[in-house]
Amino acid sequence: RNATASFVVTLVCTAVMAATQAVLTSSVISYSAAFPPAYTKAVSSGMAVAGLAVSVAGLATAGDEHAASSDAELRATILSAVIYFGVAVAIFATCLGSFLAAERTAFVRMTRLEQTAVCETLRSDEAATTHEVAECNELATHVNTGGGCPQTAGCSMSKVAQNVFPYALAMVLNYTVTIGLFPAITGMISSVSDSAAWQRIFPASLFLLYNIGDLVGRTFPPPWLAGKRRLLLFSLCRAIHVPLFMTCHMPLGKSTVPTLLGVDAAPMLLVLILGVTNGMLTSSLLMRAPHAVPPAQASRAASLLSLIHI
Repeated sequence: RNATASFVVTLVCTAVMAATQAVLTSSVISYSAAFPPAYTKAVSSGMAVAGLAVSVAGLATAGDEHAASSDAELRATILSAVIYFGVAVAIFATCLGSFLAAERTAFVRMTRLEQTAVCETLRSDEAATTHEVAECNELATHVNTGGGCPQTAGCSMSKVAQNVFPYALAMVLNYTVTIGLFPAITGMISSVSDSAAWQRIFPASLFLLYNIGDLVGRTFPPPWLAGKRRLLLFSLCRAIHVPLFMTCHMPLGKSTVPTLLGVDAAPMLLVLILGVTNGMLTSSLLMRAPHAVPPAQASRAASLLSLIHI
């Protein structure tokens, strides 16, 4: 009975954690859409840093082949978990404090004042159309409320989805390849080395390489990866990873595809490239989509892309 109750509590906590993580991610990306694209790139890179930290921790413990068996070892495991989640709570509190501090910076205040000034200018301009003034007012509300979007016909989710459809499709294609391969397929790839120690840490090393590549790609998205056609084409080209990963070495019975890339360097290089291209596309799409639609739709465009990203 206790085991069942613990399992239910774990499931509920996991669901709540996933929901809050989705809300926070969408809110942060939506908030960053009110500012220049470089700030969205910084948010995207921050997500990759979190994944890299987890992969480093996984690699650090991958070589321990002895499971906790005694009460002392179990208590040590519980203590390690408390410390791990305690650090996570401390990091979250630091991020929250940093956000509140950023809200008081001159840059944020100037962004809001500049938008308000533009609106005032448009209101006094006799040549300005009613639509231009309304859109400017919507954008001012968007900035001043941290990314909120007025409930108007021009800012409805269906209208936004129609405007960002190519970017949303590219994001879907990108993560279809990424999630389809990592870690489902990459987790089945094994080392061809005779070293037992290397075989134990090989899966964790692939995880680490992916997150390193993802961080690099998100931090340095290439300038040429812009425009709907290029983003869509690049996301389609990533499908070449599928047959390449399938021909890597896997244990007998895991795959019926012949092994063509039977060296450890092959999956390691492929995983690194997979991470880099995923990061490049993710940052490029999150940066471009909100600024490819009318300003009043930027917040919801960012939210829609982040929903697919999550």
